[in-house]
Amino acid sequence: MVVSNLKSAAIQVAVCMLANWGMVTSGLVLGFPSVLMPPLLGSGPGLHTSVHHSSWIAGVAYLTASAMCLPGGYLTDWIGRRWGLLLLNLSFAVGWLLIALFPLSLIALYIGRGISGMGLGLATSVGATYTAEIASDSLRSMLVMFIPVMLSFGLFLVYLWAFLYQHSWTEVSYFAFGLSMISVLLGMLLPESPLWLLNRGRAEEALQALQRLRGASSPEQVDFARHAGIKAVAYHVALAIALTRIFATFLTTWACNRYGRRKPAIVSGVIMSVSLAILSLSISEFLIMDPWLVCILLVVYILSSSLGFSSLPMSMLGELFPTDVRGLASGLTTSVIFLGSFSSVKLYPIMVMTLGSFPVFTFFTISGLFGTIFIYLFLPETHGKTLEEIEQYFIGTKESSTNL
Repeated sequence: MVVSNLKSAAIQVAVCMLANWGMVTSGLVLGFPSVLMPPLLGSGPGLHTSVHHSSWIAGVAYLTASAMCLPGGYLTDWIGRRWGLLLLNLSFAVGWLLIALFPLSLIALYIGRGISGMGLGLATSVGATYTAEIASDSLRSMLVMFIPVMLSFGLFLVYLWAFLYQHSWTEVSYFAFGLSMISVLLGMLLPESPLWLLNRGRAEEALQALQRLRGASSPEQVDFARHAGIKAVAYHVALAIALTRIFATFLTTWACNRYGRRKPAIVSGVIMSVSLAILSLSISEFLIMDPWLVCILLVVYILSSSLGFSSLPMSMLGELFPTDVRGLASGLTTSVIFLGSFSSVKLYPIMVMTLGSFPVFTFFTISGLFGTIFIYLFLPETHGKTLEEIEQYFIGTKESSTNL
């Protein structure tokens, strides 16, 4: 029995890592502006353009990701989770290949970033949905945390490439294309979600998929650091942030398995808001701090935000919605997330230049505070609950309590 349980757990871990491998490429997409900016803005050889165009190139992936989330969620409800995973990795592959083959074409850069953004929009919802549906109740809380772990790993990789190749984006584009193609090829081995098959009346196929799964016969931070008063080399700061995120995702996995989702999320919001408030004061005339203290505060902010606000929303997408609309609802949610990300990437440099750093940092501090209050009031505890129990809570047949 123990051997059987270990085999089942090992298969689920392997399947979830493969299913969420696209999140590594998503991290590359999100961090790619760090590679783009020096050649784009003229600090080295390559395609040079204005700050205006650069912000659009950085932000267009968020825009297409947001646009793709809703139809992508509907599409994966229709064609299945497995084909959705293959489609997102193909989108990544095409986008990265365009950028790699035409490094001096502004049009290719826009189109490549746009297509990669479509894959990003699919990856966030499809990976979480697939993971939640194929994982056993005892492993689901751990397995859904693969999503932020692999996203953070992708961010680290792209910052590392930016450090190694500071005047070119061709190398990282080919690298990301290779990762995408590996995901496409290996993704063909994945079984379809048993819940999706069962919901389509394909009970025999669902049973077979379940047997396979159980072993029986998912740039602005460089600028953020600079505006916070850190004078270190930008690429070193970026690498430190990426490493902090990776550490935070493992810490989040441990904390969520031990304390559930609500407590880490609330603690995350409180520490994040306090550290950001102090950072806001440090760039104003109200508080003078040594640069090393600012560095520590920045690490605390990144660590605390990754513990809850950056990790839990994506990892909980596959849990909070009913099976028959899970893809569509996850797509709608991630669409809103990416619209917010696009707005931040596009408007952040403009707002800093127009209003100054202190008002912008203060706005983020207040946003974090309100987000923490919202989590305290409305976020239910899902750890250790079956998907059916979570669904029953939201339709009101269970006691209305944040602890379910």
